[in-house]
Amino acid sequence: MSNSRLSPLRRLAALALPLVLAACASPALKQTSADIDALQRQIDAPSPLSASEGPLGPVALVASADRRGHDVMKARLKRAEAELALDETRSRRFPRLSVEARDFVTYDRRNGMTDNANVVLGVNWDIAYALLGLDSRNIAIAEELIPVQYQLSYRNALGALLAAYASLSEMDFKRRHTLLEADALSCQAKSMRAEQKLGTVSVVEVDAMSARIAAVRSEANAIAMAMETEESKVLALAGLKAGGAPVAASRSVLPALASLPKSVAENGESCFSASGSQALENLLVEAAGAQLDLARKSRFTKLTAALPTFMSEDGGLSLQFLVGYVLPLIDQGDSLRLTDRARIRLLETILAARENHREFLNRYNETVLNTAAARRALAAADAAIATARISLSAAPDAEQCAAETALAKARLERAEALFAIEMARGRQTLMCAPLPEAQDPPEG
Repeated sequence: MSNSRLSPLRRLAALALPLVLAACASPALKQTSADIDALQRQIDAPSPLSASEGPLGPVALVASADRRGHDVMKARLKRAEAELALDETRSRRFPRLSVEARDFVTYDRRNGMTDNANVVLGVNWDIAYALLGLDSRNIAIAEELIPVQYQLSYRNALGALLAAYASLSEMDFKRRHTLLEADALSCQAKSMRAEQKLGTVSVVEVDAMSARIAAVRSEANAIAMAMETEESKVLALAGLKAGGAPVAASRSVLPALASLPKSVAENGESCFSASGSQALENLLVEAAGAQLDLARKSRFTKLTAALPTFMSEDGGLSLQFLVGYVLPLIDQGDSLRLTDRARIRLLETILAARENHREFLNRYNETVLNTAAARRALAAADAAIATARISLSAAPDAEQCAAETALAKARLERAEALFAIEMARGRQTLMCAPLPEAQDPPEG
Protein backbone atom coordinates (compact mmCIF):
# COMPACT_ATOMS: atom_id res chain seq x y z
CA MET A 1 0.00 0.00 0.00
CA SER A 2 2.72 2.44 0.98
CA ASN A 3 4.83 1.59 -2.06
CA SER A 4 1.89 2.23 -4.37
CA ARG A 5 1.29 5.65 -2.83
CA LEU A 6 4.99 6.58 -2.98
CA SER A 7 5.66 5.45 -6.55
CA PRO A 8 3.97 8.49 -8.22
CA LEU A 9 6.02 10.79 -6.03
CA ARG A 10 9.20 8.96 -6.91
CA ARG A 11 8.40 9.22 -10.59
CA LEU A 12 7.75 12.94 -10.14
CA ALA A 13 11.10 13.41 -8.43
CA ALA A 14 12.92 11.32 -11.05
CA LEU A 15 11.44 13.42 -13.84
CA ALA A 16 11.81 16.79 -12.17
CA LEU A 17 15.49 16.51 -11.31
CA PRO A 18 16.83 15.89 -14.85
CA LEU A 19 14.60 18.67 -16.18
CA VAL A 20 15.98 21.11 -13.64
CA LEU A 21 19.55 20.10 -14.38
CA ALA A 22 19.03 20.37 -18.13
CA ALA A 23 17.47 23.80 -17.77
CA CYS A 24 20.50 25.03 -15.81
CA ALA A 25 23.04 24.13 -18.52
CA SER A 26 24.08 27.36 -20.23
CA PRO A 27 24.78 27.56 -23.98
CA ALA A 28 28.45 28.20 -23.19
CA LEU A 29 28.59 25.06 -21.06
CA LYS A 30 26.95 23.01 -23.80
CA GLN A 31 29.47 24.32 -26.33
CA THR A 32 32.37 23.50 -24.01
CA SER A 33 30.98 20.00 -23.53
CA ALA A 34 30.77 19.57 -27.30
CA ASP A 35 34.38 20.75 -27.63
CA ILE A 36 35.49 18.21 -25.04
CA ASP A 37 33.63 15.48 -26.93
CA ALA A 38 35.47 16.43 -30.12
CA LEU A 39 38.81 16.43 -28.31
CA GLN A 40 38.07 13.02 -26.82
CA ARG A 41 37.36 11.61 -30.27
CA GLN A 42 40.63 13.02 -31.56
CA ILE A 43 42.65 11.71 -28.63
CA ASP A 44 41.02 8.27 -28.65
CA ALA A 45 41.57 7.86 -32.38
CA PRO A 46 44.96 6.39 -33.37
CA SER A 47 47.48 8.82 -34.79
CA PRO A 48 47.19 8.71 -38.58
CA LEU A 49 49.97 8.24 -41.06
CA SER A 50 50.75 11.20 -43.25
CA ALA A 51 48.59 11.40 -46.37
CA SER A 52 51.33 13.30 -48.18
CA GLU A 53 53.08 11.49 -50.99
CA GLY A 54 56.34 13.41 -50.57
CA PRO A 55 58.45 14.36 -47.55
CA LEU A 56 56.81 16.57 -44.93
CA GLY A 57 58.04 20.12 -44.63
CA PRO A 58 57.16 22.73 -41.99
CA VAL A 59 53.95 23.77 -43.79
CA ALA A 60 52.50 20.25 -43.71
CA LEU A 61 53.68 19.69 -40.14
CA VAL A 62 52.06 22.88 -38.83
CA ALA A 63 48.84 22.13 -40.72
CA SER A 64 48.69 18.70 -39.09
CA ALA A 65 49.49 20.15 -35.65
CA ASP A 66 46.58 22.58 -36.05
CA ARG A 67 44.25 19.61 -36.36
CA ARG A 68 45.57 17.14 -33.80
CA GLY A 69 48.99 18.15 -32.54
CA HIS A 70 49.82 16.86 -29.05
CA ASP A 71 50.61 20.22 -27.46
CA VAL A 72 47.83 21.98 -29.39
CA MET A 73 45.25 19.56 -27.99
CA LYS A 74 46.68 20.10 -24.49
CA ALA A 75 46.16 23.83 -24.98
CA ARG A 76 42.55 23.22 -26.02
CA LEU A 77 41.97 21.02 -22.99
CA LYS A 78 43.30 23.79 -20.75
CA ARG A 79 40.96 26.23 -22.45
CA ALA A 80 37.99 23.92 -21.89
CA GLU A 81 38.94 23.55 -18.23
CA ALA A 82 39.09 27.33 -17.84
CA GLU A 83 35.72 27.72 -19.56
CA LEU A 84 34.18 25.19 -17.16
CA ALA A 85 35.55 27.13 -14.20
CA LEU A 86 34.16 30.35 -15.65
CA ASP A 87 30.73 28.82 -16.17
CA GLU A 88 30.80 27.51 -12.61
CA THR A 89 31.51 31.03 -11.36
CA ARG A 90 28.64 32.41 -13.44
CA SER A 91 26.28 29.75 -12.08
CA ARG A 92 26.77 31.00 -8.51
CA ARG A 93 24.41 33.83 -9.38
CA PHE A 94 21.50 31.44 -9.85
CA PRO A 95 19.51 29.41 -7.32
CA ARG A 96 20.26 25.75 -6.76
CA LEU A 97 17.28 23.41 -7.01
CA SER A 98 17.03 19.93 -5.56
CA VAL A 99 14.26 17.32 -5.34
CA GLU A 100 14.09 14.60 -2.71
CA ALA A 101 11.49 11.84 -2.24
CA ARG A 102 10.97 10.55 1.31
CA ASP A 103 8.99 7.74 2.87
CA PHE A 104 8.65 7.68 6.68
CA VAL A 105 7.64 4.33 8.17
CA THR A 106 6.63 4.02 11.86
CA TYR A 107 5.42 1.12 13.97
CA ASP A 108 3.62 0.98 17.28
CA ARG A 109 1.70 -1.77 19.06
CA ARG A 110 -1.70 -0.11 18.84
CA ASN A 111 -1.82 1.09 15.22
CA GLY A 112 0.71 -1.25 13.68
CA MET A 113 2.86 -0.04 10.76
CA THR A 114 2.11 3.33 9.15
CA ASP A 115 3.99 5.38 6.57
CA ASN A 116 3.98 8.92 5.28
CA ALA A 117 5.36 9.83 1.82
CA ASN A 118 6.41 13.28 0.66
CA VAL A 119 8.55 15.14 -1.83
CA VAL A 120 10.86 17.99 -0.80
CA LEU A 121 11.87 20.70 -3.26
CA GLY A 122 14.82 22.76 -2.04
CA VAL A 123 16.14 26.06 -3.36
CA ASN A 124 19.45 27.52 -2.15
CA TRP A 125 20.54 30.93 -3.39
CA ASP A 126 23.60 33.02 -2.63
CA ILE A 127 22.01 36.45 -2.80
CA ALA A 128 25.31 38.23 -2.17
CA TYR A 129 26.63 37.07 -5.54
CA ALA A 130 23.31 37.45 -7.32
CA LEU A 131 22.29 40.90 -6.13
CA LEU A 132 25.55 42.55 -5.12
CA GLY A 133 27.41 41.33 -8.22
CA LEU A 134 30.58 40.55 -6.31
CA ASP A 135 31.95 38.35 -9.09
CA SER A 136 31.11 40.57 -12.07
CA ARG A 137 34.63 41.97 -12.37
CA ASN A 138 36.22 38.53 -12.11
CA ILE A 139 33.93 37.18 -14.81
CA ALA A 140 34.68 40.08 -17.15
CA ILE A 141 38.43 39.57 -16.70
CA ALA A 142 38.18 35.81 -17.22
CA GLU A 143 36.23 36.29 -20.45
CA GLU A 144 39.19 38.29 -21.80
CA LEU A 145 41.88 36.16 -20.20
CA ILE A 146 40.87 32.72 -21.47
CA PRO A 147 41.26 33.42 -25.22
CA VAL A 148 44.54 35.28 -24.64
CA GLN A 149 45.97 32.40 -22.62
CA TYR A 150 44.83 29.90 -25.22
CA GLN A 151 46.32 31.80 -28.14
CA LEU A 152 49.68 32.11 -26.39
CA SER A 153 49.59 28.42 -25.45
CA TYR A 154 48.83 27.59 -29.07
CA ARG A 155 51.85 29.57 -30.21
CA ASN A 156 54.01 27.87 -27.61
CA ALA A 157 52.86 24.55 -29.06
CA LEU A 158 53.89 25.65 -32.55
CA GLY A 159 57.18 26.89 -31.11
CA ALA A 160 57.85 23.46 -29.58
CA LEU A 161 57.13 21.80 -32.94
CA LEU A 162 59.45 24.14 -34.83
CA ALA A 163 62.14 23.77 -32.16
CA ALA A 164 62.04 20.00 -32.63
CA TYR A 165 62.16 20.52 -36.40
CA ALA A 166 65.18 22.82 -35.97
CA SER A 167 66.91 20.17 -33.86
CA LEU A 168 66.27 17.59 -36.57
CA SER A 169 67.62 19.98 -39.20
CA GLU A 170 70.76 20.68 -37.18
CA MET A 171 71.40 16.95 -37.02
CA ASP A 172 70.86 16.74 -40.78
CA PHE A 173 73.39 19.51 -41.40
CA LYS A 174 75.85 17.72 -39.12
CA ARG A 175 75.33 14.48 -41.05
CA ARG A 176 75.92 16.24 -44.36
CA HIS A 177 79.05 17.96 -43.03
CA THR A 178 80.32 14.58 -41.89
CA LEU A 179 79.72 13.06 -45.31
CA LEU A 180 81.58 15.95 -46.94
CA GLU A 181 84.44 15.35 -44.56
CA ALA A 182 84.49 11.74 -45.70
CA ASP A 183 84.47 12.92 -49.32
CA ALA A 184 87.42 15.22 -48.65
CA LEU A 185 89.33 12.36 -47.05
CA SER A 186 88.48 10.17 -50.04
CA CYS A 187 90.06 12.78 -52.29
CA GLN A 188 93.20 12.63 -50.16
CA ALA A 189 93.14 8.84 -50.26
CA LYS A 190 92.95 8.94 -54.05
CA SER A 191 96.04 11.15 -54.19
CA MET A 192 97.82 8.92 -51.67
CA ARG A 193 97.20 5.83 -53.79
CA ALA A 194 98.71 7.61 -56.77
CA GLU A 195 101.74 8.56 -54.68
CA GLN A 196 101.95 5.00 -53.35
CA LYS A 197 102.66 3.80 -56.86
CA LEU A 198 105.54 6.24 -56.96
CA GLY A 199 106.82 4.94 -53.64
CA THR A 200 106.39 8.21 -51.74
CA VAL A 201 103.53 6.93 -49.54
CA SER A 202 103.53 3.64 -47.67
CA VAL A 203 100.81 1.02 -47.59
CA VAL A 204 100.35 1.62 -43.87
CA GLU A 205 99.52 5.28 -44.49
CA VAL A 206 96.97 4.36 -47.15
CA ASP A 207 95.36 1.78 -44.87
CA ALA A 208 95.22 4.30 -42.02
CA MET A 209 93.45 6.79 -44.27
CA SER A 210 90.95 4.12 -45.34
CA ALA A 211 90.21 3.33 -41.69
CA ARG A 212 89.74 7.02 -40.99
CA ILE A 213 87.27 7.35 -43.86
CA ALA A 214 85.33 4.33 -42.60
CA ALA A 215 85.13 5.85 -39.11
CA VAL A 216 83.79 9.14 -40.45
CA ARG A 217 81.15 7.39 -42.55
CA SER A 218 80.20 5.30 -39.52
CA GLU A 219 79.65 8.54 -37.60
CA ALA A 220 77.38 9.78 -40.38
CA ASN A 221 75.36 6.57 -40.13
CA ALA A 222 75.06 7.02 -36.36
CA ILE A 223 73.76 10.56 -36.86
CA ALA A 224 71.22 9.25 -39.36
CA MET A 225 69.99 6.71 -36.80
CA ALA A 226 69.67 9.41 -34.15
CA MET A 227 67.69 11.49 -36.62
CA GLU A 228 65.04 8.77 -36.74
CA THR A 229 64.32 9.30 -33.04
CA GLU A 230 64.16 13.06 -33.48
CA GLU A 231 61.92 12.63 -36.52
CA SER A 232 59.45 10.56 -34.49
CA LYS A 233 59.33 13.40 -31.95
CA VAL A 234 58.54 15.91 -34.69
CA LEU A 235 55.79 13.67 -36.06
CA ALA A 236 54.30 13.17 -32.59
CA LEU A 237 54.13 16.93 -32.01
CA ALA A 238 52.41 17.21 -35.39
CA GLY A 239 49.90 14.52 -34.40
CA LEU A 240 51.22 11.95 -36.88
CA LYS A 241 52.47 8.41 -36.51
CA ALA A 242 55.94 7.39 -37.58
CA GLY A 243 56.15 5.13 -40.59
CA GLY A 244 54.49 7.35 -43.16
CA ALA A 245 56.11 10.05 -45.23
CA PRO A 246 59.50 11.16 -43.86
CA VAL A 247 60.20 14.64 -42.57
CA ALA A 248 62.09 16.90 -44.96
CA ALA A 249 64.70 18.61 -42.79
CA SER A 250 66.35 21.99 -43.36
CA ARG A 251 63.45 23.66 -45.16
CA SER A 252 62.29 27.21 -44.51
CA VAL A 253 59.84 27.54 -41.62
CA LEU A 254 58.54 30.98 -42.58
CA PRO A 255 55.83 29.79 -45.02
CA ALA A 256 54.37 27.66 -42.20
CA LEU A 257 53.80 30.83 -40.15
CA ALA A 258 52.32 32.92 -42.96
CA SER A 259 48.82 32.75 -41.42
CA LEU A 260 49.92 34.64 -38.31
CA PRO A 261 49.28 38.41 -38.24
CA LYS A 262 52.18 40.50 -39.45
CA SER A 263 54.39 42.07 -36.81
CA VAL A 264 56.05 45.46 -37.07
CA ALA A 265 57.98 45.18 -33.81
CA GLU A 266 61.35 46.92 -33.92
CA ASN A 267 62.66 45.90 -30.51
CA GLY A 268 61.90 43.67 -27.58
CA GLU A 269 59.55 46.10 -25.85
CA SER A 270 57.38 46.67 -28.91
CA CYS A 271 57.39 42.92 -29.55
CA PHE A 272 56.23 42.29 -25.98
CA SER A 273 53.44 44.84 -26.24
CA ALA A 274 52.18 43.64 -29.63
CA SER A 275 52.33 39.91 -28.98
CA GLY A 276 49.63 39.64 -26.35
CA SER A 277 52.14 38.88 -23.60
CA GLN A 278 51.63 42.40 -22.27
CA ALA A 279 47.87 41.89 -22.33
CA LEU A 280 48.27 38.58 -20.50
CA GLU A 281 50.37 40.10 -17.74
CA ASN A 282 47.96 43.02 -17.36
CA LEU A 283 44.98 40.68 -17.13
CA LEU A 284 46.69 38.43 -14.58
CA VAL A 285 47.52 41.41 -12.37
CA GLU A 286 44.01 42.77 -12.83
CA ALA A 287 42.55 39.37 -11.91
CA ALA A 288 44.63 39.25 -8.73
CA GLY A 289 43.45 42.77 -7.91
CA ALA A 290 39.86 41.71 -8.48
CA GLN A 291 40.35 38.83 -6.07
CA LEU A 292 41.60 41.28 -3.47
CA ASP A 293 38.60 43.52 -4.06
CA LEU A 294 36.28 40.51 -3.76
CA ALA A 295 37.95 39.45 -0.52
CA ARG A 296 37.38 42.90 0.96
CA LYS A 297 33.73 42.97 -0.07
CA SER A 298 33.04 39.40 1.04
CA ARG A 299 34.06 39.94 4.65
CA PHE A 300 30.61 41.08 5.78
CA THR A 301 28.32 39.79 3.04
CA LYS A 302 27.21 36.43 4.39
CA LEU A 303 23.75 36.72 2.85
CA THR A 304 21.93 33.52 1.86
CA ALA A 305 18.43 32.45 0.95
CA ALA A 306 16.58 29.15 1.11
CA LEU A 307 13.20 28.13 -0.25
CA PRO A 308 12.17 24.80 1.31
CA THR A 309 8.98 23.42 -0.22
CA PHE A 310 7.26 20.45 1.42
CA MET A 311 4.56 18.44 -0.34
CA SER A 312 2.86 15.32 1.01
CA GLU A 313 -0.05 13.23 -0.18
CA ASP A 314 -2.32 14.18 2.68
CA GLY A 315 -0.84 17.49 3.82
CA GLY A 316 -0.84 19.52 0.61
CA LEU A 317 1.90 22.03 -0.18
CA SER A 318 3.88 23.94 2.43
CA LEU A 319 6.07 26.83 1.23
CA GLN A 320 8.65 28.68 3.34
CA PHE A 321 11.15 31.38 2.35
CA LEU A 322 14.13 31.92 4.62
CA VAL A 323 16.72 34.68 4.35
CA GLY A 324 19.79 34.71 6.52
CA TYR A 325 22.39 37.43 7.02
CA VAL A 326 25.41 36.84 9.23
CA LEU A 327 27.33 39.83 10.55
CA PRO A 328 30.46 38.63 12.37
CA LEU A 329 30.99 40.97 15.30
CA ILE A 330 34.13 39.15 16.43
CA ASP A 331 35.79 37.27 13.59
CA GLN A 332 39.13 36.64 15.35
CA GLY A 333 41.09 38.07 12.43
CA ASP A 334 39.34 36.01 9.72
CA SER A 335 38.62 39.04 7.55
CA LEU A 336 42.16 40.35 7.89
CA ARG A 337 43.65 36.99 6.95
CA LEU A 338 41.29 36.76 3.97
CA THR A 339 42.33 40.13 2.57
CA ASP A 340 46.02 39.70 3.39
CA ARG A 341 46.16 36.39 1.51
CA ALA A 342 44.63 38.14 -1.49
CA ARG A 343 47.18 40.95 -1.13
CA ILE A 344 50.01 38.40 -1.10
CA ARG A 345 48.69 36.76 -4.27
CA LEU A 346 48.48 40.18 -5.94
CA LEU A 347 52.07 41.03 -5.00
CA GLU A 348 53.28 37.61 -6.15
CA THR A 349 51.51 38.11 -9.48
CA ILE A 350 53.14 41.51 -9.95
CA LEU A 351 56.60 40.06 -9.26
CA ALA A 352 55.94 37.12 -11.60
CA ALA A 353 54.82 39.53 -14.33
CA ARG A 354 58.06 41.48 -14.04
CA GLU A 355 60.10 38.29 -14.17
CA ASN A 356 58.19 37.05 -17.23
CA HIS A 357 58.81 40.40 -18.90
CA ARG A 358 62.56 40.08 -18.37
CA GLU A 359 62.58 36.50 -19.63
CA PHE A 360 60.65 37.54 -22.73
CA LEU A 361 63.18 40.27 -23.51
CA ASN A 362 66.04 37.80 -22.99
CA ARG A 363 64.47 35.39 -25.48
CA TYR A 364 63.95 38.19 -27.97
CA ASN A 365 67.55 39.36 -27.61
CA GLU A 366 68.68 35.77 -28.13
CA THR A 367 66.92 35.69 -31.49
CA VAL A 368 68.59 38.98 -32.43
CA LEU A 369 72.03 37.61 -31.52
CA ASN A 370 71.35 34.37 -33.39
CA THR A 371 70.33 36.34 -36.46
CA ALA A 372 73.49 38.45 -36.32
CA ALA A 373 75.70 35.38 -35.93
CA ALA A 374 73.94 33.63 -38.80
CA ARG A 375 74.34 36.67 -41.06
CA ARG A 376 78.04 36.69 -40.29
CA ALA A 377 78.23 32.99 -41.15
CA LEU A 378 76.31 33.68 -44.36
CA ALA A 379 78.78 36.37 -45.41
CA ALA A 380 81.69 34.04 -44.68
CA ALA A 381 80.03 31.27 -46.68
CA ASP A 382 79.47 33.59 -49.66
CA ALA A 383 83.15 34.52 -49.58
CA ALA A 384 84.12 30.85 -49.32
CA ILE A 385 81.92 29.99 -52.30
CA ALA A 386 83.55 32.68 -54.42
CA THR A 387 87.02 31.48 -53.44
CA ALA A 388 86.12 27.83 -54.05
CA ARG A 389 84.77 28.61 -57.51
CA ILE A 390 87.98 30.36 -58.48
CA SER A 391 90.06 27.50 -57.09
CA LEU A 392 87.95 24.93 -58.92
CA SER A 393 88.29 26.70 -62.25
CA ALA A 394 92.08 26.87 -61.92
CA ALA A 395 92.69 23.51 -60.23
CA PRO A 396 94.61 20.81 -62.12
CA ASP A 397 93.02 17.41 -62.61
CA ALA A 398 94.72 15.97 -59.54
CA GLU A 399 93.12 18.64 -57.32
CA GLN A 400 89.66 18.74 -58.91
CA CYS A 401 88.18 16.35 -56.35
CA ALA A 402 89.32 18.43 -53.37
CA ALA A 403 88.20 21.68 -55.03
CA GLU A 404 84.72 20.31 -55.75
CA THR A 405 84.40 19.12 -52.16
CA ALA A 406 85.47 22.54 -50.86
CA LEU A 407 82.80 24.22 -53.00
CA ALA A 408 80.14 21.78 -51.78
CA LYS A 409 81.16 22.48 -48.17
CA ALA A 410 80.89 26.24 -48.68
CA ARG A 411 77.44 25.85 -50.22
CA LEU A 412 76.32 23.68 -47.31
CA GLU A 413 77.56 26.30 -44.84
CA ARG A 414 75.58 28.92 -46.73
CA ALA A 415 72.41 26.79 -46.59
CA GLU A 416 72.96 26.25 -42.86
CA ALA A 417 73.35 29.98 -42.26
CA LEU A 418 70.18 30.76 -44.23
CA PHE A 419 68.26 28.15 -42.24
CA ALA A 420 69.51 29.67 -38.97
CA ILE A 421 68.41 33.14 -40.09
CA GLU A 422 64.94 31.92 -41.02
CA MET A 423 64.58 29.97 -37.77
CA ALA A 424 65.43 33.12 -35.80
CA ARG A 425 62.90 35.09 -37.85
CA GLY A 426 60.34 32.35 -37.28
CA ARG A 427 60.85 32.52 -33.51
CA GLN A 428 60.46 36.29 -33.63
CA THR A 429 57.27 35.88 -35.65
CA LEU A 430 55.79 33.56 -33.04
CA MET A 431 56.84 35.91 -30.25
CA CYS A 432 55.81 39.22 -31.79
CA ALA A 433 52.77 38.50 -33.97
CA PRO A 434 49.67 40.31 -32.62
CA LEU A 435 46.79 38.21 -31.39
CA PRO A 436 44.12 37.66 -34.05
CA GLU A 437 40.68 39.08 -33.46
CA ALA A 438 39.11 35.61 -33.61
CA GLN A 439 41.53 34.42 -30.91
CA ASP A 440 41.25 30.89 -32.26
CA PRO A 441 43.39 29.32 -34.99
CA PRO A 442 41.65 26.89 -37.30
CA GLU A 443 41.12 23.42 -35.91
CA GLY A 444 40.95 21.75 -39.29
